[in-house]
Amino acid sequence: MSREKPEAIFEKYLDSPDNLNAEQLRLALDFQDTSPVEALSIRRRREAERRDAQSKELARETWVRQGGDASQFAAAYKELSAERRKAELAEAENAARHASASAMWRTF
Repeated sequence: MSREKPEAIFEKYLDSPDNLNAEQLRLALDFQDTSPVEALSIRRRREAERRDAQSKELARETWVRQGGDASQFAAAYKELSAERRKAELAEAENAARHASASAMWRTF
């Protein structure tokens, strides 16, 4: 029997199911069936990490293309990332306010 946690085996399954033995494959599939919320959470986290990595790489390419020094990008990315998150939060807040106002006006 495998001593690894089912969550870890499930993540390995998501990476490369061909590298799992039969027992690990069974445990990964059982985990997905018995803990669908956790499995979905793991999938979503990994997808968010993938999107973040792609976004960072695109920002780095844009930085260099616009004349920035690639060696200084890591420090600048922290600031750029914080600004982007602030803008995303502001956009989400505005959308929520608009939806709330629309719902209120529909009730009149």
